[in-house]
Amino acid sequence: LVDDKALDYQVQQQILDFGFKDTGKAFQSVSKNPPTRSRIDYIYVSKDLLPGVTASHFIVDAFTANHSDHKPMMMEFENTK
Repeated sequence: LVDDKALDYQVQQQILDFGFKDTGKAFQSVSKNPPTRSRIDYIYVSKDLLPGVTASHFIVDAFTANHSDHKPMMMEFENTK
């Protein structure tokens, strides 16, 4: 927390500033689930790897609703072989 008040996203910002892409944001418009404002799971990829990502979304189901304290993320890649 910053000054015991606001969440500190400095580490996430440094990752983005380095050039990595947040797959959650990149696929937000085509995600199976609506966007969420509170996240603790992030999947970052390089800009070179991003074109190979076919999906990225939060796992929202009965199991995670019961057994998880957050919405975990999942990412899928295309098979290039």
